[in-house]
Amino acid sequence: MGTLENWKATQDAGYFLHHPDYVGLPFVDKMDIDIDDIKNMTVAEIGCGYGRETKFLAKHAKLVYAIDVAESVFVLLRKNVGENVICVLAEKWKDSIPDNKLDYLRCVLVFQHLLPEETNDYIKNMFSKLKPGGMFDAQFMVGTNFSVSPYESDIRLTEENILAMFKDYNIVDKQLYSGNHRGNIFTHMRIRVSKGIPRNNRKIFSENPEFLKSFKDVK
Repeated sequence: MGTLENWKATQDAGYFLHHPDYVGLPFVDKMDIDIDDIKNMTVAEIGCGYGRETKFLAKHAKLVYAIDVAESVFVLLRKNVGENVICVLAEKWKDSIPDNKLDYLRCVLVFQHLLPEETNDYIKNMFSKLKPGGMFDAQFMVGTNFSVSPYESDIRLTEENILAMFKDYNIVDKQLYSGNHRGNIFTHMRIRVSKGIPRNNRKIFSENPEFLKSFKDVK
């Protein structure tokens, strides 16, 4: 059994309205993406939530597929984004997103709450959704902890496990960094891959890691 039904119930109970990490947290106004590069792109975000990053993506990209588990999440999201955002339920994304459609795919602070087989399913099957040269930017928690909970599972993968999931992709870059959350130190991996050779000779990602500001008390 996967985590989908648990996450549906958690979101329907007002996860983002009550979670201490999100109450009062502002929308991002900077991301580790070159705005000029994404302005004509079709992008997708796995785990869009109420739109904290989706709002930025929608402001600069041509079209955004926002993926999450429950309609209750999309009620919040639609208050924050425009008509260029298409809401997609997690259980239907394979049929809802056409093949060879995406220029850029993003998943941050999500895979750490999914079972490895669920994460692998996204990674394996999103390959066909990317255009040749399309980019996939993902974040993981690194380690061996494996705690499945009806509320918020804590799943960490080894670097070897993560790289194995991306065996069909071209690895553009990856980095490890540490974050301090409520007194606990966590190790994260950020990995950027492409479907074949990236269309640009330069990375579409900014060299200035603004995304670190998305995490509280990052060291």
